[in-house]
Amino acid sequence: NPDMPGFRSFYLAPCPDIRADVDIPEGQSRIRAVRAEYLSVCGLIRAAWEYENDRFVYLITIPEGARAKIRFPLLYGQNSVEINELVFNEGNGFTVRDGAMHFELGAGTYEIR
Repeated sequence: NPDMPGFRSFYLAPCPDIRADVDIPEGQSRIRAVRAEYLSVCGLIRAAWEYENDRFVYLITIPEGARAKIRFPLLYGQNSVEINELVFNEGNGFTVRDGAMHFELGAGTYEIR
């Protein structure tokens, strides 16, 4: 976020591989997991996603003093997100648009499903 230098505010928007089997070129396979980290001024930012029993799972760490704006894809008719085992629907800072749930989180470690 250019308005908040030093990664005090940043965006996370995982893009799972939801291509149809017929769209995957011969010799390639579906991307099943991605991991990344970045050492910012605020601390270590971590993001990883994977499919667990055909369910999309996103693991993130937001360092102290930072906030992240999340765009979490809603797949397979999903209309809510589960964050650290708590379910959130649209409203109270959670907005659904463009096939994704949009929300903001502060410092911490989260598992989002």
